[in-house]
Amino acid sequence: MTAGFLVSFLTTLIAIPVLARWARSRNLLDVPNARSSHTRPTPRVGGVGLVAGVAAGQAAASALGSPTLEHAVVLASGALILVATSVVDDLRSLPALVRLAAQTGIAGVVVWQAAPAAGAGGQWPIWIALLTGGWIVGLVNAYNFMDGIDGIAGGQAIVAAAAWSAVGVATGDAAVAVAALTIGAGCAAFLVFNAPPATVFMGDGGSAFLGFVFAVLPLGGSRPFWSIAAAACFVWPFLFDTAVTLLRRLGRGENVLQAHRSHLYQRLTSTGLSHARVTWLYVGLAVLGLPAGIPLALGRGMPAPNGLLIAAAAAGLWWWVARRERRSAATT
Repeated sequence: MTAGFLVSFLTTLIAIPVLARWARSRNLLDVPNARSSHTRPTPRVGGVGLVAGVAAGQAAASALGSPTLEHAVVLASGALILVATSVVDDLRSLPALVRLAAQTGIAGVVVWQAAPAAGAGGQWPIWIALLTGGWIVGLVNAYNFMDGIDGIAGGQAIVAAAAWSAVGVATGDAAVAVAALTIGAGCAAFLVFNAPPATVFMGDGGSAFLGFVFAVLPLGGSRPFWSIAAAACFVWPFLFDTAVTLLRRLGRGENVLQAHRSHLYQRLTSTGLSHARVTWLYVGLAVLGLPAGIPLALGRGMPAPNGLLIAAAAAGLWWWVARRERRSAATT
Protein backbone atom coordinates (compact mmCIF):
# COMPACT_ATOMS: atom_id res chain seq x y z
CA MET A 1 0.00 0.00 0.00
CA THR A 2 2.79 2.40 0.94
CA ALA A 3 4.54 1.95 -2.40
CA GLY A 4 1.40 2.75 -4.39
CA PHE A 5 0.77 5.82 -2.24
CA LEU A 6 4.30 7.17 -2.68
CA VAL A 7 4.50 6.45 -6.41
CA SER A 8 1.15 8.11 -7.02
CA PHE A 9 2.09 11.19 -5.01
CA LEU A 10 5.56 11.63 -6.52
CA THR A 11 4.48 10.91 -10.11
CA THR A 12 1.67 13.46 -9.88
CA LEU A 13 3.97 15.97 -8.20
CA ILE A 14 6.50 15.66 -11.03
CA ALA A 15 4.08 15.36 -13.95
CA ILE A 16 1.93 18.42 -13.28
CA PRO A 17 4.70 21.09 -13.59
CA VAL A 18 5.95 19.42 -16.77
CA LEU A 19 2.46 19.43 -18.26
CA ALA A 20 1.88 23.02 -17.12
CA ARG A 21 5.04 24.23 -18.87
CA TRP A 22 4.02 22.36 -22.01
CA ALA A 23 0.53 23.93 -21.90
CA ARG A 24 1.95 27.43 -21.46
CA SER A 25 4.38 26.94 -24.33
CA ARG A 26 1.46 26.15 -26.63
CA ASN A 27 -0.92 28.69 -25.12
CA LEU A 28 -3.31 25.94 -23.99
CA LEU A 29 -4.71 27.97 -21.13
CA ASP A 30 -8.06 28.52 -19.47
CA VAL A 31 -8.66 32.18 -20.30
CA PRO A 32 -11.06 33.98 -17.91
CA ASN A 33 -14.51 34.91 -19.21
CA ALA A 34 -17.77 36.14 -17.75
CA ARG A 35 -18.49 32.75 -16.15
CA SER A 36 -15.01 32.21 -14.72
CA SER A 37 -14.04 32.26 -11.06
CA HIS A 38 -10.38 33.04 -11.87
CA THR A 39 -8.74 36.19 -13.18
CA ARG A 40 -5.61 35.02 -15.04
CA PRO A 41 -4.95 32.48 -17.82
CA THR A 42 -4.16 29.13 -16.17
CA PRO A 43 -3.10 25.72 -17.52
CA ARG A 44 -5.94 23.21 -17.33
CA VAL A 45 -3.89 20.02 -17.49
CA GLY A 46 -3.55 19.07 -13.83
CA GLY A 47 -6.05 16.25 -14.24
CA VAL A 48 -3.82 14.52 -16.79
CA GLY A 49 -0.96 14.54 -14.30
CA LEU A 50 -3.30 13.24 -11.60
CA VAL A 51 -4.48 10.36 -13.79
CA ALA A 52 -0.88 9.50 -14.68
CA GLY A 53 0.07 9.50 -11.00
CA VAL A 54 -2.82 7.28 -9.93
CA ALA A 55 -2.14 4.86 -12.79
CA ALA A 56 1.55 4.67 -11.85
CA GLY A 57 0.66 4.11 -8.21
CA GLN A 58 -1.76 1.32 -9.08
CA ALA A 59 0.82 -0.30 -11.36
CA ALA A 60 3.47 -0.16 -8.66
CA ALA A 61 1.15 -1.63 -6.03
CA SER A 62 0.10 -4.43 -8.39
CA ALA A 63 3.71 -5.22 -9.30
CA LEU A 64 4.47 -5.65 -5.60
CA GLY A 65 1.61 -8.10 -5.14
CA SER A 66 -1.34 -5.92 -4.07
CA PRO A 67 -4.71 -7.13 -5.38
CA THR A 68 -6.59 -5.13 -8.00
CA LEU A 69 -10.26 -4.24 -8.24
CA GLU A 70 -12.69 -6.66 -9.86
CA HIS A 71 -13.03 -6.02 -13.60
CA ALA A 72 -9.92 -3.81 -13.37
CA VAL A 73 -9.30 -3.95 -17.13
CA VAL A 74 -12.85 -2.80 -17.92
CA LEU A 75 -12.75 -0.06 -15.30
CA ALA A 76 -9.33 1.17 -16.42
CA SER A 77 -10.39 1.15 -20.08
CA GLY A 78 -13.57 3.05 -19.26
CA ALA A 79 -11.63 5.59 -17.22
CA LEU A 80 -9.09 6.17 -19.99
CA ILE A 81 -11.77 6.61 -22.67
CA LEU A 82 -13.64 9.00 -20.42
CA VAL A 83 -10.48 10.98 -19.66
CA ALA A 84 -9.53 11.13 -23.35
CA THR A 85 -13.00 12.39 -24.31
CA SER A 86 -12.88 15.01 -21.56
CA VAL A 87 -9.39 16.19 -22.53
CA VAL A 88 -10.57 16.64 -26.12
CA ASP A 89 -13.47 18.65 -24.72
CA ASP A 90 -11.00 20.82 -22.78
CA LEU A 91 -9.12 21.54 -26.01
CA ARG A 92 -11.92 21.72 -28.58
CA SER A 93 -15.23 21.95 -26.65
CA LEU A 94 -17.31 18.91 -27.65
CA PRO A 95 -21.12 19.21 -27.73
CA ALA A 96 -22.74 18.26 -24.41
CA LEU A 97 -24.76 15.46 -26.03
CA VAL A 98 -21.59 13.86 -27.45
CA ARG A 99 -20.02 13.82 -23.99
CA LEU A 100 -23.21 12.43 -22.48
CA ALA A 101 -23.39 9.67 -25.09
CA ALA A 102 -19.79 8.63 -24.35
CA GLN A 103 -20.45 8.62 -20.61
CA THR A 104 -23.63 6.57 -21.04
CA GLY A 105 -21.87 4.01 -23.22
CA ILE A 106 -19.05 3.59 -20.72
CA ALA A 107 -21.50 3.29 -17.84
CA GLY A 108 -23.46 0.65 -19.75
CA VAL A 109 -20.35 -1.47 -20.30
CA VAL A 110 -19.33 -1.18 -16.65
CA VAL A 111 -22.79 -2.21 -15.45
CA TRP A 112 -22.90 -5.12 -17.91
CA GLN A 113 -19.53 -6.38 -16.67
CA ALA A 114 -20.20 -5.79 -12.97
CA ALA A 115 -23.74 -7.23 -12.83
CA PRO A 116 -22.75 -10.92 -12.57
CA ALA A 117 -20.81 -10.14 -9.39
CA ALA A 118 -23.92 -9.60 -7.30
CA GLY A 119 -27.58 -10.44 -6.85
CA ALA A 120 -29.60 -13.63 -6.74
CA GLY A 121 -28.63 -16.05 -9.49
CA GLY A 122 -25.64 -13.94 -10.40
CA GLN A 123 -27.71 -11.12 -11.91
CA TRP A 124 -28.73 -7.69 -10.73
CA PRO A 125 -32.40 -6.68 -10.82
CA ILE A 126 -33.00 -4.32 -13.71
CA TRP A 127 -33.75 -1.42 -11.36
CA ILE A 128 -30.33 -1.76 -9.72
CA ALA A 129 -28.64 -1.91 -13.13
CA LEU A 130 -30.42 1.26 -14.27
CA LEU A 131 -29.73 2.99 -10.97
CA THR A 132 -26.06 2.09 -11.22
CA GLY A 133 -25.74 3.38 -14.78
CA GLY A 134 -27.46 6.62 -13.81
CA TRP A 135 -25.27 6.88 -10.74
CA ILE A 136 -22.06 6.63 -12.80
CA VAL A 137 -23.15 9.22 -15.37
CA GLY A 138 -24.58 11.47 -12.67
CA LEU A 139 -21.47 11.53 -10.51
CA VAL A 140 -19.17 12.09 -13.49
CA ASN A 141 -21.17 15.18 -14.39
CA ALA A 142 -21.63 16.36 -10.81
CA TYR A 143 -17.88 16.29 -10.29
CA ASN A 144 -17.38 18.19 -13.53
CA PHE A 145 -19.92 20.85 -12.53
CA MET A 146 -18.39 21.27 -9.07
CA ASP A 147 -14.80 21.71 -10.24
CA GLY A 148 -15.16 25.46 -10.50
CA ILE A 149 -13.04 27.02 -7.75
CA ASP A 150 -9.55 26.38 -6.41
CA GLY A 151 -9.12 23.22 -4.39
CA ILE A 152 -12.74 22.12 -4.14
CA ALA A 153 -12.54 19.01 -6.36
CA GLY A 154 -9.25 17.83 -4.89
CA GLY A 155 -10.41 18.48 -1.33
CA GLN A 156 -13.61 16.49 -1.80
CA ALA A 157 -11.61 13.67 -3.40
CA ILE A 158 -9.28 13.36 -0.43
CA VAL A 159 -12.25 13.03 1.94
CA ALA A 160 -13.90 10.36 -0.22
CA ALA A 161 -10.59 8.53 -0.72
CA ALA A 162 -9.97 8.50 3.03
CA ALA A 163 -13.44 7.06 3.59
CA TRP A 164 -12.94 4.27 1.05
CA SER A 165 -9.50 3.52 2.48
CA ALA A 166 -11.08 3.07 5.91
CA VAL A 167 -13.81 0.85 4.45
CA GLY A 168 -11.26 -1.26 2.58
CA VAL A 169 -9.16 -1.78 5.70
CA ALA A 170 -12.19 -2.53 7.90
CA THR A 171 -13.58 -5.11 5.46
CA GLY A 172 -10.23 -6.62 4.52
CA ASP A 173 -10.69 -5.50 0.92
CA ALA A 174 -7.11 -4.59 0.07
CA ALA A 175 -7.98 -3.76 -3.55
CA VAL A 176 -10.36 -0.98 -2.50
CA ALA A 177 -7.95 0.29 0.16
CA VAL A 178 -5.03 0.46 -2.29
CA ALA A 179 -7.12 2.11 -5.02
CA ALA A 180 -8.42 4.73 -2.59
CA LEU A 181 -4.96 5.43 -1.19
CA THR A 182 -3.44 5.97 -4.64
CA ILE A 183 -6.30 8.29 -5.58
CA GLY A 184 -5.93 10.25 -2.35
CA ALA A 185 -2.16 10.52 -2.81
CA GLY A 186 -2.53 11.83 -6.35
CA CYS A 187 -5.07 14.40 -5.20
CA ALA A 188 -2.82 15.52 -2.35
CA ALA A 189 -0.02 16.15 -4.86
CA PHE A 190 -2.43 17.93 -7.19
CA LEU A 191 -3.49 20.27 -4.38
CA VAL A 192 0.11 21.47 -4.09
CA PHE A 193 -0.63 23.33 -7.33
CA ASN A 194 -4.40 23.77 -7.06
CA ALA A 195 -4.87 24.98 -3.48
CA PRO A 196 -5.98 28.63 -3.46
CA PRO A 197 -4.58 30.52 -5.28
CA ALA A 198 -4.28 27.82 -7.94
CA THR A 199 -1.50 27.80 -10.53
CA VAL A 200 -2.94 24.76 -12.36
CA PHE A 201 -6.51 23.61 -12.92
CA MET A 202 -7.77 20.04 -13.02
CA GLY A 203 -9.72 20.30 -16.27
CA ASP A 204 -12.59 18.07 -17.37
CA GLY A 205 -10.22 15.12 -17.76
CA GLY A 206 -9.40 15.09 -14.07
CA SER A 207 -12.88 15.84 -12.78
CA ALA A 208 -14.47 13.17 -15.00
CA PHE A 209 -11.85 10.68 -13.80
CA LEU A 210 -12.56 11.38 -10.13
CA GLY A 211 -16.32 11.23 -10.63
CA PHE A 212 -15.94 7.90 -12.42
CA VAL A 213 -13.63 6.24 -9.90
CA PHE A 214 -15.74 7.25 -6.91
CA ALA A 215 -18.82 5.96 -8.74
CA VAL A 216 -17.31 2.53 -9.52
CA LEU A 217 -15.45 1.85 -6.26
CA PRO A 218 -18.64 0.54 -4.58
CA LEU A 219 -19.51 -1.90 -7.37
CA GLY A 220 -17.33 -4.85 -6.39
CA GLY A 221 -19.34 -6.03 -3.38
CA SER A 222 -22.46 -8.13 -2.97
CA ARG A 223 -24.64 -5.22 -1.76
CA PRO A 224 -24.42 -2.70 -4.63
CA PHE A 225 -27.41 -0.59 -3.62
CA TRP A 226 -26.15 0.06 -0.10
CA SER A 227 -22.58 0.53 -1.29
CA ILE A 228 -23.75 3.22 -3.71
CA ALA A 229 -25.72 4.85 -0.90
CA ALA A 230 -22.52 4.91 1.16
CA ALA A 231 -20.58 6.39 -1.75
CA ALA A 232 -23.24 9.09 -2.09
CA CYS A 233 -22.74 10.02 1.58
CA PHE A 234 -19.00 10.48 0.97
CA VAL A 235 -19.62 13.03 -1.82
CA TRP A 236 -22.98 14.36 -0.67
CA PRO A 237 -22.11 18.10 -0.88
CA PHE A 238 -21.38 17.73 -4.60
CA LEU A 239 -24.58 15.76 -5.19
CA PHE A 240 -26.71 18.16 -3.16
CA ASP A 241 -25.31 21.28 -4.80
CA THR A 242 -25.76 19.78 -8.28
CA ALA A 243 -29.31 18.57 -7.61
CA VAL A 244 -30.47 21.86 -6.06
CA THR A 245 -28.94 23.87 -8.89
CA LEU A 246 -30.46 21.64 -11.58
CA LEU A 247 -33.93 21.82 -10.04
CA ARG A 248 -33.64 25.59 -9.59
CA ARG A 249 -32.66 26.08 -13.23
CA LEU A 250 -35.42 23.78 -14.47
CA GLY A 251 -37.93 25.70 -12.36
CA ARG A 252 -36.79 28.92 -14.00
CA GLY A 253 -37.06 27.44 -17.48
CA GLU A 254 -33.32 27.77 -18.14
CA ASN A 255 -31.36 25.65 -20.61
CA VAL A 256 -29.63 23.17 -18.29
CA LEU A 257 -27.05 22.31 -20.98
CA GLN A 258 -25.81 25.89 -21.09
CA ALA A 259 -22.83 26.94 -18.95
CA HIS A 260 -23.71 29.06 -15.91
CA ARG A 261 -22.52 30.33 -12.53
CA SER A 262 -25.45 29.45 -10.29
CA HIS A 263 -24.16 26.55 -8.21
CA LEU A 264 -24.34 27.13 -4.47
CA TYR A 265 -20.55 27.31 -4.18
CA GLN A 266 -20.39 29.84 -7.02
CA ARG A 267 -23.14 31.91 -5.43
CA LEU A 268 -21.12 31.97 -2.20
CA THR A 269 -18.02 33.29 -3.96
CA SER A 270 -20.20 35.86 -5.73
CA THR A 271 -21.16 37.24 -2.29
CA GLY A 272 -17.52 37.87 -1.46
CA LEU A 273 -16.30 34.65 0.15
CA SER A 274 -12.84 33.57 -0.96
CA HIS A 275 -12.15 30.32 -2.80
CA ALA A 276 -10.30 29.04 0.25
CA ARG A 277 -13.22 29.60 2.64
CA VAL A 278 -15.76 27.99 0.31
CA THR A 279 -13.47 25.06 -0.41
CA TRP A 280 -12.86 24.42 3.30
CA LEU A 281 -16.60 24.70 3.91
CA TYR A 282 -17.31 21.96 1.36
CA VAL A 283 -14.51 19.76 2.70
CA GLY A 284 -15.99 20.10 6.17
CA LEU A 285 -19.46 19.27 4.88
CA ALA A 286 -18.07 16.18 3.13
CA VAL A 287 -16.50 14.99 6.39
CA LEU A 288 -19.96 15.11 8.00
CA GLY A 289 -21.03 12.38 5.57
CA LEU A 290 -18.49 9.84 6.81
CA PRO A 291 -20.33 8.81 10.01
CA ALA A 292 -23.36 8.00 7.86
CA GLY A 293 -21.60 6.41 4.89
CA ILE A 294 -19.02 4.19 6.57
CA PRO A 295 -21.56 2.14 8.58
CA LEU A 296 -23.60 1.69 5.39
CA ALA A 297 -20.54 0.43 3.51
CA LEU A 298 -19.81 -1.98 6.37
CA GLY A 299 -23.32 -3.43 6.24
CA ARG A 300 -24.46 -1.95 9.56
CA GLY A 301 -27.10 0.44 8.25
CA MET A 302 -27.14 4.20 8.72
CA PRO A 303 -27.61 5.49 12.28
CA ALA A 304 -30.57 7.88 12.17
CA PRO A 305 -28.75 10.79 13.87
CA ASN A 306 -25.97 10.59 11.27
CA GLY A 307 -28.44 10.81 8.41
CA LEU A 308 -30.18 13.72 10.10
CA LEU A 309 -26.82 15.46 10.40
CA ILE A 310 -26.41 15.43 6.62
CA ALA A 311 -29.98 16.71 6.15
CA ALA A 312 -29.41 19.52 8.64
CA ALA A 313 -26.10 20.47 7.02
CA ALA A 314 -27.73 20.54 3.57
CA ALA A 315 -30.55 22.77 4.81
CA GLY A 316 -28.02 25.00 6.57
CA LEU A 317 -25.96 25.40 3.40
CA TRP A 318 -29.01 26.36 1.36
CA TRP A 319 -30.16 28.83 4.04
CA TRP A 320 -26.72 30.43 4.38
CA VAL A 321 -26.38 30.95 0.63
CA ALA A 322 -29.81 32.62 0.46
CA ARG A 323 -29.02 34.77 3.51
CA ARG A 324 -25.70 35.98 2.12
CA GLU A 325 -27.32 36.79 -1.23
CA ARG A 326 -30.05 38.85 0.46
CA ARG A 327 -27.46 40.78 2.45
CA SER A 328 -25.30 41.31 -0.63
CA ALA A 329 -28.29 42.61 -2.60
CA ALA A 330 -29.24 44.98 0.22
CA THR A 331 -25.82 46.63 0.19
CA THR A 332 -25.66 47.22 -3.57
